Amino acid sequence: TSDKDLENIQPYIFTKETSFFLKEFIKSIKGENNRRAWTIFGPYGTGKSLLSLFFTKIFSGKSSNSWCDQVINSLPEELKKELNDLIESNNANYFVVPVSGSQSSFGYEIIKSIYESAKNEGEGEGWASPEFLNELKVSLETYNFSNPTNEFKKLINHVSEVACISSYPKKRGLLIIVDECGQFLEHEARSESSNNLIMLQYLAEEAINSDRFSLITTLHRGIMNYAPSGVDSQDLSD
Repeated sequence: TSDKDLENIQPYIFTKETSFFLKEFIKSIKGENNRRAWTIFGPYGTGKSLLSLFFTKIFSGKSSNSWCDQVINSLPEELKKELNDLIESNNANYFVVPVSGSQSSFGYEIIKSIYESAKNEGEGEGWASPEFLNELKVSLETYNFSNPTNEFKKLINHVSEVACISSYPKKRGLLIIVDECGQFLEHEARSESSNNLIMLQYLAEEAINSDRFSLITTLHRGIMNYAPSGVDSQDLSD
């Protein structure tokens, strides 16, 4: 979403619950907690997509617009100061990959979104080199999505590492934000060959075990309502 498009979007209004989430997310950036896999629950129309958009802008270092200013200024003073301090010190700068939920393969859409976001980062004097973009393109074209393996985790680690090393100012790592993640899980329930829930669990586990990767997903109902029988979704409810 461009800054010009933001002019036509109503600012997000933080609730008590989402203010607490932002505060905890800031703590994770500062190393004051080790929570890096998050799920935001809420019915349709409660602003989850606007919150995802705000996080995408703020934590990718693209907060210099009136829309973000309005949202930040609506925060409680202490939280507003914490967030502004992070932004000014460049400690809120991630390679952010927004993903929109759809009735399709979770793994494919994640890698496609990484590739498309990296292409945007590579424009002009960006950090994403043609070689890196080609690696992502090959991964997208050749990855075997019907049999999830450690290759998916390796790719996430590689993307996080390249974003940290190649960018200037330095990025903290990779932040994937999956809005309306329930679309992927509904596809899981309808398709015997889908492995979307397993792939999501892989991502959540990787975020928990990595200091360079964080994951945010939004759902309109509890994840246990999507899980096929026999799949343990405990790791996804953090």
